[in-house]
Amino acid sequence: MPHTRLIQVLQSLEFLGSVMERRMFGGYGLYFDGCFFGLIHGGGDFFLKADAANLGDFEKFESHAFNPDPNKKAMGYWSVSDELLADQKAFESLVQEAVRLARVAKKAKEALIHSGE
Repeated sequence: MPHTRLIQVLQSLEFLGSVMERRMFGGYGLYFDGCFFGLIHGGGDFFLKADAANLGDFEKFESHAFNPDPNKKAMGYWSVSDELLADQKAFESLVQEAVRLARVAKKAKEALIHSGE
């Protein structure tokens, strides 16, 4: 994946503050405040965490689900189309929601781990 794509995505996320990237599966995982909220797939496609409540917002921008294995269920991440990226208000709103969903998921995972102690 071209390094320039990573730079473009990180620049689009500057409004959040310090976003960290971690190499994974030929692409990058995107983290804010220790929460995994998005990814850049090996081909350069950018995806955000989503749920049933905001799928319609992604669909308005002709986004598609991240599904690297068509034999399995999609993973809950939706693509950020060029049209969505160009709509700053919609983009920032969906990024904020992706971060919120990531925080909820992280807390649930931590609670599950601690419940086994």
